[in-house]
Amino acid sequence: MIRISAGSVWLAAYAADAPRRAHTWVNEWRLRPTRWTGDECTYLIRPGKYYATGYFVPRGRETGGKFYVNAQTPMRRLAGSIETLDLELDVEMREPDLVPRWKDTDLFTRMADRRRLPPPLRDRIRRDAEEAVSELRRPAARSLLRRMSRIPVPVPSLGPLFPTSRRQVPCAAHPLDDGAS
Repeated sequence: MIRISAGSVWLAAYAADAPRRAHTWVNEWRLRPTRWTGDECTYLIRPGKYYATGYFVPRGRETGGKFYVNAQTPMRRLAGSIETLDLELDVEMREPDLVPRWKDTDLFTRMADRRRLPPPLRDRIRRDAEEAVSELRRPAARSLLRRMSRIPVPVPSLGPLFPTSRRQVPCAAHPLDDGAS
């Protein structure tokens, strides 16, 4: 489980030559402390899956938010942290109707083309996202995320465990990395 609270500071990747956050296909980036200005967010990441499911709710509320599917690489555990890579593809399901709204399909295609993802991997990522949407249609899955969003979670230190640039991340270690940096 990952919690991102409104107002908390997290490390975001920014393109080396631009003031904006970097997308997955950008090879040159730096991490910068960034204040989270969105809703309270709770993500559940399942090992081996190309997605995380989440619940976003306005601060101080317990319902009336949105459920979210974030396509990402399967997490890897590291000393003191986890590693995953956003894959640009997202699905949003707002309460109360829960109609899936696919987001950033064009960005997913651009990332997949730039990273030369083979068609079977592209299909697997899309299938996993569809599996997550089906999961969120079940009341028990939504109830679990809502309950998890109410559990107090301590905020970890943003110490030296995190790399500060793309060059500090081993290129061959990531399943989507083409080795370019």
